[in-house]
Amino acid sequence: MQKANSFIRLDVQKNGVQGSVRAYTGETGSRSISVFLTDGGKCFDIGTISSAALRAIKPDGTHIYNACIKEGDRIVCYLTSQCVAVEGEVEAQLELNGANYERLYAPRFKIIVESELYSDDVVESSDEFTELQEAMNAMDNMITGANLSDGNLW
Repeated sequence: MQKANSFIRLDVQKNGVQGSVRAYTGETGSRSISVFLTDGGKCFDIGTISSAALRAIKPDGTHIYNACIKEGDRIVCYLTSQCVAVEGEVEAQLELNGANYERLYAPRFKIIVESELYSDDVVESSDEFTELQEAMNAMDNMITGANLSDGNLW
């Protein structure tokens, strides 16, 4: 299945939350975020980055620290089931590491996690007509199976 990919641009010269992306609770292996970095409006060279990680705090206070990958001129972060486990705003930030132990934190962004329409764990109710139809089918089967040779159903 193709992944839903969100794009976000972050300027390393600016502070604060610089954007948001959306996801749903219960999603697994289906979303990624492509982060384009700029430096005062100019393209930020990610060629010297040796590793990148997504650092995040979920609405329940738990933390995420997941590896990201370089792909061309962007950093790609794949959202795991834990990233979207809790409904609300996930505060996120990229950690960029250089080969000589340099570390740079990119500006923050939000992952807005909404609940899915209903959970797979929910017990599904049945349509009453379906129940009625099944009861009628069962009665038909009982009548068909009855010995009608003496003219009595029972």
